[in-house]
Amino acid sequence: MLLKHLDKFYNKRDIPWVKLIWSTYYADGTIPHAAGEVGSFWWKDLLKLCDQFRGVATCTVGDGKSVLFWLDVWNNRLLKDSLPRLFSFAKNQNISVAQFLQTNTIEEQFYTPLSMEAYQEFEELQSIIQGIQVSVDRQDTWHYIWGSNKYSSKQFYNFQFRNIKPPDPFLWIWKSKCSNKLRVFCWLLLMDRLNTKNLLRRRSFHINGGNYSCVMCNENIEETAFHLFFNCNFGRACWGKIGMQWNQNLPFFRMMKTAQELNNNSFFMEIFIIACWNIWKQRNALIFEGIRPSINSWTFHFIEEAKLQSHRLKDNSREDFLNWVNSVQ
Repeated sequence: MLLKHLDKFYNKRDIPWVKLIWSTYYADGTIPHAAGEVGSFWWKDLLKLCDQFRGVATCTVGDGKSVLFWLDVWNNRLLKDSLPRLFSFAKNQNISVAQFLQTNTIEEQFYTPLSMEAYQEFEELQSIIQGIQVSVDRQDTWHYIWGSNKYSSKQFYNFQFRNIKPPDPFLWIWKSKCSNKLRVFCWLLLMDRLNTKNLLRRRSFHINGGNYSCVMCNENIEETAFHLFFNCNFGRACWGKIGMQWNQNLPFFRMMKTAQELNNNSFFMEIFIIACWNIWKQRNALIFEGIRPSINSWTFHFIEEAKLQSHRLKDNSREDFLNWVNSVQ
């Protein structure tokens, strides 16, 4: 979120605080991310994010005053990497593009004599420099490697996690039309973060009597999320009531994928979330209120909740969903 402030700063937006910081601390041509910490605590904290900003930003050179010649990506080049031998001879590795172009001679910019390899790279640098058009009337423009001139926290997040693909059921949660309360509940379930007795034990939370067994059955089995929702006799009876079966020989997410493929409708995840939510409510009613669970009670509340959530569906799918709900006996 804070990187949006650096976007405004480096692009020199017409904002009072941006003008104040540039004129107060960097009027002499100093590059902010190449200088020490200055200014308020707020600005010092922002400066700590410069490396992250530069990791996703590239600069189109205007006046060359906000971009480092060697260490920043500008005009689609990072000279430190493309000219590594010449870079090792540079006297000032933190020099700006504007300052370098003002004094572009071997003696002033590099320790001499250059090695043969470094001199070959110097000649390559001369051809690069000839193609640079710097204008004091034009500001540097910073844009982003995801192909946009505008910074977005969402695009930054998507870029950072672009190579991570979660299991499909996690994507189904947020595409479902259930209310956020139910979707977050389902996310906690799939992450194994619901406060089952097993989780409380893992967190060293002592239960009176030390009994961590499932309260919904008499099998004396520890209450894990998987047992409560898929293995417990009560849970299996609930799923049977709506005609949903689980192949427990498969890995968990593959099991969900198979069930989704067998239930040939577009509202599988809504059914799954609402069913799990009401199993959880039956369990909590027993523990905290002493109300005995029953399949009839679960069915009644499942149907009521489904009808309530149906208002969140689009018109073209609501009717099919309600027809399915009304078929539940």
